[in-house]
Amino acid sequence: MIPKPLCTSQARSYLPENIGFSQISGTRYSVVAQILVNYATHLFEIGGKPGTSDQKDPMEIQHPSSTAQQTDPLSQHSPRLLVFGAHPDDAEFHCGALMLEYAAAGHGIHLISATDGSAGHQQLGRQELAQRRLAEARDSAQILGAQVEVWPFKDGELQPSLELRLEIIGALRRIRPHLVITPRPYDYHPDHRALAQAVQDACYLVRVPNVLPHLRPLDRDPVVAYCGDLFDRPVPLRPDVVLDCSARLNDIAALLACHASQVFEWLPYTLGLLDEVPVEPARRQAWLKQFFSRRTRALAHRFAPHLSHAEVYEISEYGQQPSAETCSTLFCHAVTPDLQ
Repeated sequence: MIPKPLCTSQARSYLPENIGFSQISGTRYSVVAQILVNYATHLFEIGGKPGTSDQKDPMEIQHPSSTAQQTDPLSQHSPRLLVFGAHPDDAEFHCGALMLEYAAAGHGIHLISATDGSAGHQQLGRQELAQRRLAEARDSAQILGAQVEVWPFKDGELQPSLELRLEIIGALRRIRPHLVITPRPYDYHPDHRALAQAVQDACYLVRVPNVLPHLRPLDRDPVVAYCGDLFDRPVPLRPDVVLDCSARLNDIAALLACHASQVFEWLPYTLGLLDEVPVEPARRQAWLKQFFSRRTRALAHRFAPHLSHAEVYEISEYGQQPSAETCSTLFCHAVTPDLQ
């Protein structure tokens, strides 16, 4: 995410702390950071600091002076998690364990489904299904103590449009998260790919004041992470963060069970498993846990063979580049093998 395009004569010392990339070893400097250094050292030099509002942003790192030490915002503020999913059940499928860790710690959780979820059913029409899926999303969010939004873009028709991009920028400025989870741009579902592209585009503009000028820009980039998948083409996932979810499978299944139209009806129908879904609630829950855990087991086998079940995340280059310590805080003490 590119900050407001102005730099001071002290830009070399200011920009790395603002972006948070100076703590990363090797060559993993973000594209945005490189752009900013180019701005700072070659394009112009004017007085002042980014930002014009007197209001303090809880995400902003306070820069050191002769009498004050730099303060990490996470030492003063509980982390806020924002999960973007293309559909109302995507968050639970892809980062259920992480959300449960946030809920257990009392941290803020905000879920956004970019579409109304109105396509995925073999019997229900769009209007009835959309209403049902909104209720399902609210039930799951209530368990987590999370805020939830279901946007009115039509399921199966999502595009990385300017309209979607502006909605995402607006959400980032309203919620002001420390950690954002989104799908990768490489995925089987066109809605997932469209959302991932739109989030990436929003990351570049979310700190530009003249984009949506009625909403105060962020003063600091959040960390943006892609949720795990097993796709190899065109680029496989890089496992920057591995979260052991073995102890959370029952709780994840309980969240997913709220989305009954999907986990007990639509998905089994698409996989030819509808006749296998039990009717009795307790047996249904056990079946769902077994059904869902195939995915977490496959992720662990691929990226963390020392674990039985795992959620895996890749840090996006389009957000803040965090240190291993920051990652540990944001991902609830998960293993960060690529950031050590």
